[in-house]
Amino acid sequence: MDQFFKFDKGTYSTRSKHLNHDWYLTQVEVCSNMIFKSARFCTSLFERLLDKFSRVGLPDTIARIFSRRPCRTGSKSFWRLYDNNACIKHWFRGNAIKQYNKTGYYIRTETTINNPKSLGLKKPVLFLQACLWYGLGCNDRLLDCCADVDTSTIYEGEADPFDQPVLDHKDRKVTPPDLRKERQLGLCEELLKPKYTVNGFKTAELQRTLSGLFRNSAQIRYEMKKLVARGAIKKQKGKSFYRVTETGWKWLWASITSKRYFKNPVISATFKAGPSNTPTQPYILEEGLGLINQGLSQITQGLAVNM
Repeated sequence: MDQFFKFDKGTYSTRSKHLNHDWYLTQVEVCSNMIFKSARFCTSLFERLLDKFSRVGLPDTIARIFSRRPCRTGSKSFWRLYDNNACIKHWFRGNAIKQYNKTGYYIRTETTINNPKSLGLKKPVLFLQACLWYGLGCNDRLLDCCADVDTSTIYEGEADPFDQPVLDHKDRKVTPPDLRKERQLGLCEELLKPKYTVNGFKTAELQRTLSGLFRNSAQIRYEMKKLVARGAIKKQKGKSFYRVTETGWKWLWASITSKRYFKNPVISATFKAGPSNTPTQPYILEEGLGLINQGLSQITQGLAVNM
């Protein structure tokens, strides 16, 4: 621990050389996030979870979440509002697990361990990884309960503007952004930077930054048009500046994060088998063609004999 923490005052140490520091865990928080592309669907789902699983905090039920024996005295539940967002929190033997809607685009399930001994854990910092796996297990058990919700009854058929064509102010159809294209993905990743939300930007600035993806500003304006029509980018009145809106930033963050870590997992991308370009490939092709010619010759000879 001395390589991470130092307790020195000038040239003098705060402890005797005959003493050592022991580190203990006071509180451990482990969270699991479910990310959604649609804020409306995320909010509707969380409201359904609040209605259906309001009794999870009962002693017998919360004991199953924490995988311990029921405790009649240390179990309780609270409902609170933070910035108009509901949060439900269940306590068990001084520890807690809560679930809330974070920023409207993902639901966070968070386990807080304040009393490791009551859960069969130890307080020294060396057992931090054990607390991590225990917290993830609690989150998974609560999420398994939430999986019982029928999502088909939540989604009422409203179209997500980022997935469906929309009409601009001139009633012209604008196609949705396609992050499968390298050009569109590069633009969205660039617009996710905080400076474009605070200071605004011009297409010329983006052209200098993304010169490897766009040849001219017309191509940038074409891709930006898809975001402007959906309110992700807003043009300043009387100015040639654009600014990324709050809705646009949330969608950019959720979409890019989902594509990086869910749609294209790191493990799959790392071990994906590519085309073989070894020097022996021409030899293999020639050998295969030779076998085909040999088989055709045998078929021809057999037909000639039978005739």
